[in-house]
Amino acid sequence: MYCRIIILLLVTSFSIFSRAQDKDFRTWWGVQIEGELFDAIDYKVNPEVRYYQNSTKLITVLSDFDVSYPFLKYFRVGGQYRIEKLQVREEYAINRFGIYLKTRYKIKRFRLQYRAMYHWEYRGINTREAGNIPDEYHRHRFMLKYYRKKWDLRPEIAIEYFVNPQQSASIYEQKLRLSAGLEYRFNKHFSLSVAYKYQEEYFVESPLNAYILATKLTYRL
Repeated sequence: MYCRIIILLLVTSFSIFSRAQDKDFRTWWGVQIEGELFDAIDYKVNPEVRYYQNSTKLITVLSDFDVSYPFLKYFRVGGQYRIEKLQVREEYAINRFGIYLKTRYKIKRFRLQYRAMYHWEYRGINTREAGNIPDEYHRHRFMLKYYRKKWDLRPEIAIEYFVNPQQSASIYEQKLRLSAGLEYRFNKHFSLSVAYKYQEEYFVESPLNAYILATKLTYRL
């Protein structure tokens, strides 16, 4: 069973990669620090850099700050802030604020997680004419992980859909993101995750499909 899951994830990733040559292949590199602020109140800090144009050019530098706490028995509510700098011809910063609700269920050795998130972002609030008008999104993500006590390697798959409810949006109207990945736990503090993501845009003038290799090192306090 262990080998079958790994082989399936690898075959899926490489089959996607084989179609990515005429599209934009991107790489994301991140570090995450997570812990507990107070009793049951968790936090995460996640700086990240993202390379675009077939991973040849650094376009995005960002940091996420996340705080969440339990709500009822199966839910957590949280807030998130992201500061993002775009290294493009017209350089500007993005300030994003978000709130979310997520839940997780245990099904034998599987963990099914759902997250509903609403966020709004200001793009170039001090440098662009429309910078004080936020772009709003709601997004929904389903993730399935496989856990086994004797395994240090944990496979996962996820699907996420982004929707912009505004009738006239300045950026992507809708977006679909699929991913398959593996997390390796070195010990109770450190883990390394690698995921391959496919991203598709809808209802835009020039839709671009992106193929993303994301790597993240996590430290748990």
